[in-house]
Amino acid sequence: MPEMMRLTLILLVVCLVSAGALSQTYESTKAKIAKNRAATEADARLAVIPGATKVVAAPELELGEKVKVFRGTDDAGKTIGYAFKVSEKGFSGVIDVMIGAKREGNELKVAGTQVLRHSETPGLGAEMTTKAYNVKLGAEEAIPAFQKQFVGLRTSELFLKKSGKGKIDSITAATISSRAFTNAVRGGIEQLANKVSGVSK
Repeated sequence: MPEMMRLTLILLVVCLVSAGALSQTYESTKAKIAKNRAATEADARLAVIPGATKVVAAPELELGEKVKVFRGTDDAGKTIGYAFKVSEKGFSGVIDVMIGAKREGNELKVAGTQVLRHSETPGLGAEMTTKAYNVKLGAEEAIPAFQKQFVGLRTSELFLKKSGKGKIDSITAATISSRAFTNAVRGGIEQLANKVSGVSK
């Protein structure tokens, strides 16, 4: 057998074995990954609605076919706010954000945000998830500085400052990531406002 053919066959066998091993690994971990993601999202729903002790699905508020909305309630069953996940294209990939909204008068405002997944550049766009250490709360309880800006804002304020009409400071050298996150939050709140009765659009 010619040397070139022998090497080609060896390479082919190695590729097939590797592909099979990767496929088996994926299949064996797929369910666990899905379970972990579901748990992370469930925790995030509560985290973005301060004061809520329980979240329940609110199918009547669903945003389109894929965005499920959850109602956050206190122990007495009173609605505290709403939580839902949206996705937006960032600089390096899709950013998945859990958004919490609360009603104040006839407006919806941001109650909290949490990045679920992203692939933004470390040291740049990824700074949206960096937590500053808080002496009183501890590192794990601190809110990322970029995300903290959103809490309490209405949709008309959810623009980058550099656009001339917003209140959000973009992450240094990461305007695309900052804009994507901001657009995700503003767009999500605007869509929800169209579903919640008695809220101005």
